Amino acid sequence: MDVNLAYRTLRDPASRAEALFELLGAGGAREATISDPVLLLEMMDQREALEEARRAQDLERLHGIGKSMAERERRVIQALEQAFAPLLAGWKGAAGARQSDGNAARPGEPEAAGLAEARGLLAELRYVRRFAEEIAAFEDES
Repeated sequence: MDVNLAYRTLRDPASRAEALFELLGAGGAREATISDPVLLLEMMDQREALEEARRAQDLERLHGIGKSMAERERRVIQALEQAFAPLLAGWKGAAGARQSDGNAARPGEPEAAGLAEARGLLAELRYVRRFAEEIAAFEDES
């Protein structure tokens, strides 16, 4: 049972990111929200385009929006992986330091900035996925 849960956690990028936040001692990833005003405006525009396509029953446009969101999801996952890379490298080094002197290393400014970036990307990933689910539901209705 634990092996199946671990596999499902590692297979899904959002679940994997949440697990990495826990591993790094930086919980609270589940509560992360989008705070970037440019991104929020862009998402509002996408939502309006989705609603217009739905009202017009324009399946081609819905499909195009869906492809755009799928591409965005791929880019966000890639950026999330890149954001975690230096954090995990620092964590491995800190784990070695803890073993040798018994003291936990405190995250510095670069690590805190990296965690904030990763939290923002995780929030964006969740939003993009919810948006894609809405598109799929609209396509199923038609």
